[in-house]
Amino acid sequence: MITSSAANERAATSHVAELVTPDWAWPLDLGRYDRSVALTSAERAALDLLGDEVRGWWFRPGRATAERRAAWTALERLLLPLRAARDALDLPHRAQQIDASVAVGIMLRECDREGLSFWGWSPATWIRVLGTSNRAFVAAYPSSRGGSVRHCAMALAYLLRCFDALDDLGRYRRFVLAGKVFGQTQVAASLARLDGVLAGWGYASADAGSAFARILSWALLAQGSPHLEDLSPAVLAALPLGASHEDQTMMHRLRRGLAALGIGAPPPGRVGPSLGGDVHAYAAHAPQRARPAPSDRSVAPRRAPRSRRSGHLDSRALR
Repeated sequence: MITSSAANERAATSHVAELVTPDWAWPLDLGRYDRSVALTSAERAALDLLGDEVRGWWFRPGRATAERRAAWTALERLLLPLRAARDALDLPHRAQQIDASVAVGIMLRECDREGLSFWGWSPATWIRVLGTSNRAFVAAYPSSRGGSVRHCAMALAYLLRCFDALDDLGRYRRFVLAGKVFGQTQVAASLARLDGVLAGWGYASADAGSAFARILSWALLAQGSPHLEDLSPAVLAALPLGASHEDQTMMHRLRRGLAALGIGAPPPGRVGPSLGGDVHAYAAHAPQRARPAPSDRSVAPRRAPRSRRSGHLDSRALR
């Protein structure tokens, strides 16, 4: 029995209809903070006095002299939002929490070098601080090996709404960053909803390291929400996918999965090698070419062998 494409899609979505991404709201109320761009004279003096010590902001004040304790107090305006952003990140492991604290220290130190609070940094400054690759970031901050510190610094800038031009930062693990910002449970739930639909169409499971998870995380970060229902056609259309065949294929798959969940319109046209390269979906819908029956095959007449020496017909083979 051959079912319609619409019926197949309804069947694929029936078992994921009950999945819902957990609630999430922007965790910081930026109106609570003094976002003055200029540093106060007390802040400048404190940053000059502490120097590289500010990178240890979470443990050094307890060991400081009276003069240095006063300097740490002067930096409270800068530390308050940075601490709140760090605490809002989803960091289940102790090592990740330390990496986030290191990222806060880096941003404090850069305030001294820039002569401005991080609220007033230009996009070029943020790109310099966050780096266009993990190698560049580690070269600037040798104590931040491993990539996690850079992801934490990017997440802090994102949650503080200081910098969101993430595509200018080169390669990074978008699924990891989205998990830190929105929560791993929220991002995994959104991926599972779409994965359930795609699995019903015969696609392999999209795990956290898959190209599909990367494209989904890219879209969620661009939208500023982990909820699939918030994804707008304008945001999806604006993602700078470039000429990457894989990215184009995954985006087509994402839009098709969203449409099956009742979110947005499906992508135009049927997918195939000439329409986006989604070979798996094309194979599922492509008509199968019939093989000719054995009786239809033409059988060539048997040729009598010739003698190797003379080239004449071998009479024994004709008996």
